[in-house]
Amino acid sequence: GTYNGLSHEVDSVYTKMDNTDIGEKNWVAYKYFLDGSDLGSLPLNGGTYKAVAYFAGNDTLAICESDSATVTVSKVSITCTATGGSSTYGDSPTNPGFTATGLVNNETASVLTGLSNDFNVTATTPAGPYTLNVTGTLTNTNYNITQRNTGAWTVDPKGIAVTATGGSSTYGDSPTNPGFTATGLVNGETESVLTGLSNDFNVTATTPTGSYTLNVAGDLTNGNYNITQRNTGLWTVNKAPLVIYYHTLTITTGEGIVIDKNKNTFEIESGNPFAFVITLAEGYEGQTPTVVVNGRNKGLIPLGIDKWRCIIDEIFEYTNVTVSFNPTANVTPDAPRLYSRGGQLIIETPVASRLIVYNVTGQVLVNRQIAEGMTAIPLPTGIYIVRLAETTTKVVVGKN
Repeated sequence: GTYNGLSHEVDSVYTKMDNTDIGEKNWVAYKYFLDGSDLGSLPLNGGTYKAVAYFAGNDTLAICESDSATVTVSKVSITCTATGGSSTYGDSPTNPGFTATGLVNNETASVLTGLSNDFNVTATTPAGPYTLNVTGTLTNTNYNITQRNTGAWTVDPKGIAVTATGGSSTYGDSPTNPGFTATGLVNGETESVLTGLSNDFNVTATTPTGSYTLNVAGDLTNGNYNITQRNTGLWTVNKAPLVIYYHTLTITTGEGIVIDKNKNTFEIESGNPFAFVITLAEGYEGQTPTVVVNGRNKGLIPLGIDKWRCIIDEIFEYTNVTVSFNPTANVTPDAPRLYSRGGQLIIETPVASRLIVYNVTGQVLVNRQIAEGMTAIPLPTGIYIVRLAETTTKVVVGKN
């Protein structure tokens, strides 16, 4: 017969002793052997058995056995199929096993010892399709595999969200690209594995003040991840702090000169004016003093008899003021002047000269020949290095 989970036995055994039918008159036992060993029971599992009729004897007949007969329990043919499915990159799925058709006696694939699904998908298995197989040698003698079918397993990409990193800088600075962050990464991986992506950051030292939207740009080339969301970032370029410079102003007075200050040395904020009043001492009435500022004669505003006001419009460098009745011999009435006014760089020069203006990063903003007299050049608020002929001066240009 064929394996069905039930016991199998011979259809009949006919035994005679001295032409006497003992099989019908007396009790006869049946023994079954497999590979020479007495089973002690009826055959159940698939295989080839030997059956022997055994007579225990009685008062008139001796013990005897029959010749052996062959009893075959045939294997059941089955088909096995590797179970497929899917998982997401970073997950650790369990082996899905396999299924079988043709099993009998309500048995399941668990009785098919020796077989397994060659499933080998782990958390680090790259995204993509994989073929699964039923492997191994079946050790269950009740079944015979006539067909093995493969299964399909798919590792899907992991969904992630990426966000452009924001921040802030100060006008004039050269910040580095802040990159981007990602949520949903697995296996201890960082944003460095997200090849093909970058922050479209483009802020430089000359980027105007204000707010700028940053984006995660590019196409992701890592197939283990899928971008489900791209978030923007915000970068703010703040105004550069106004640097206030101070310059020393010294007043030297000659004999007979009195000024309305209680000291002779002052620290003046760069670009600010300075004024003082000159009065003649007793015995010097009727004389007109001379004021020399950094080697250049300065005009006076009369305030009355023997009294004048001196106004120095803007202080942009160390300033030496001499008030006397006899100006020094090296006075140069036509010395060049550099200052700012109303958001403009003002140049006063007695001769045509080469003018070069740099910003604080060393970039050349103006490079030209200017004529004698006064030249006004509009410039944004800031600090500039001005080279006029062979003289270099730092100038602060303000709004006023």
